[in-house]
Amino acid sequence: KKADYVSVREPYSLAVLNETGIDSHLEMDDAFKLNSNFIPELSEEQVKLMLSEKKLVGVSAEGWSMNRMHVRGKLIEVLKALKREGNYHFVFITTHSVRELSDVKKDAEGFLDNCSFVRPKTWKEAVLTFKMLNVVFAVSLHSAVFSLMNNVPTIGLYESEYYKMKLKGTMEMLGLGEYALDARKVTVDKILEKFRRLMTHRVTDNTAHA
Repeated sequence: KKADYVSVREPYSLAVLNETGIDSHLEMDDAFKLNSNFIPELSEEQVKLMLSEKKLVGVSAEGWSMNRMHVRGKLIEVLKALKREGNYHFVFITTHSVRELSDVKKDAEGFLDNCSFVRPKTWKEAVLTFKMLNVVFAVSLHSAVFSLMNNVPTIGLYESEYYKMKLKGTMEMLGLGEYALDARKVTVDKILEKFRRLMTHRVTDNTAHA
C-alpha cells in the first residue's frame, strides 16, 4: 500500500523519515485545530450528564491499563476520597478504544454507582463532553487539550518522561504547569489540594486557560 501524504507531529520523526527517503510534513496535532464553537447534537448519555445535580468530574481513560500503575493507583485513591464527600459524579472518557472503558470498570467497582462511561464518536462530540465537566483529570495530551480549550480546570497526571514532555510541556505553555503532576512523586493529599483549589477558585484559574 502507498500513502499519498505523510505527516508527523515533531521534528525528530520528520528528520528520521526524510533521511530514509520518505517525503513527510510537520503538522500540529488535529486536536489543536478544533473549534469549540458549534451547535451540538446531544447523545442520550450527554443529556443525562447535563441534567445531573452533582459536580461532574472528568477522568480520561486513555491507556488506563498501559503501564500507568502510578497514575491509575493515585487516581483511584483520589476518586474514592471524593466519593466519600458525596457531591461528585465521575465521567470516564476515552477518545481511543472502548476496551479502555472496560478496563476502568474493573478498577472502579467501588464507585460504579456514581459514574458514567463515555466514548465520543466524533471530535465535536468529544469537545462537547469535556465542555460539560467541572474539572478534568487528564492523563493524555488530547484529554488536556479538549478540556483546556473549553476553559475547564484541568489536573494533568503523568508517570513517564515522554508524557512529561507532552502533557506538562503543554500546560506550562499555558501558564498551568503547577497543575501537571508527576504521579510517581505526588501524594494523594497534594492532588486533592490542587483539585479543591480549582473547584474553589474556578473563575480565577480559568482566566489562565484562555
